[in-house]
Amino acid sequence: MSLASPLFDERVRAMPAREAAAEMGHALRFHLEERVRREDPEKYTRLSQRLEEILREMPGRFEEQIQAFGPLFEQVRRETEEDPRLAGLTPLEQVVYRMLDKDAVENPDLNTSEVNLREVAEAVCETAARTMSKASYQGQGQDIDHLANKIETTLIQGQVLPAGPDWGPLRALAEGLAAHANRNRKSFLARGRGE
Repeated sequence: MSLASPLFDERVRAMPAREAAAEMGHALRFHLEERVRREDPEKYTRLSQRLEEILREMPGRFEEQIQAFGPLFEQVRRETEEDPRLAGLTPLEQVVYRMLDKDAVENPDLNTSEVNLREVAEAVCETAARTMSKASYQGQGQDIDHLANKIETTLIQGQVLPAGPDWGPLRALAEGLAAHANRNRKSFLARGRGE
């Protein structure tokens, strides 16, 4: 469960301290890996070091770990709330949203005037999860090409279109998203399983 989810706190409060501390640590680590590492490597290093410091300095002291995780959680949640466009998106969808915002909206070779970026980000994640969940997907070159084709179709359906006659920029965007999905295959497979 995403640490940004309103149900997260409720779920953690219902757990024994040991399980709650483990759940909080895993949620923070997942968030840092999925989002912060790509967006702000310096911040990723700083927050990851703090997380590891807490775990190293307080082994077995679960109540203290929970207290120490608090400020990290607040910082992460504040950052998520600062961008209202991302509210309600999963961490996976937030990363894809940012990639689309950067690589499509800011690309003059693509027309995104009719695009609902949230819906496209969700659709790309769903397409990638569904495609990679098939037994035939092995992450090889031909599999990634097939995934890029599926993502390109999803982008077109979402009204991400070339601004001119050259379809190369759209293909490059689809290939970049496919490469990202393949690098983060575990997360997309988890989404495919409904996790």
